[in-house]
Amino acid sequence: MAKKSPKKKINYDVGLYEHKSINNLILLGIYFTQMENEKCTFEKVVGKCFSYFPKMFSFSQYRNWPDSRKLDRPLRELREKRLIT
Repeated sequence: MAKKSPKKKINYDVGLYEHKSINNLILLGIYFTQMENEKCTFEKVVGKCFSYFPKMFSFSQYRNWPDSRKLDRPLRELREKRLIT
């Protein structure tokens, strides 16, 4: 069986994304998930958003852990605006 090559993790400078809206960062997380041909589940989007934008999607007290609550309401708003399904 052939080994999969490890994917490079992109570390974005906090200054590039800290002033962007949560909704736009979530849309990017969804885009990154789809570009890797992965099923776009809530867990995958949380993981991608935290992986690429950790300062915005982590717990305030525990910066090494993703906070899925930061995606819940914005995802509902994106659905209401019909930007995602």
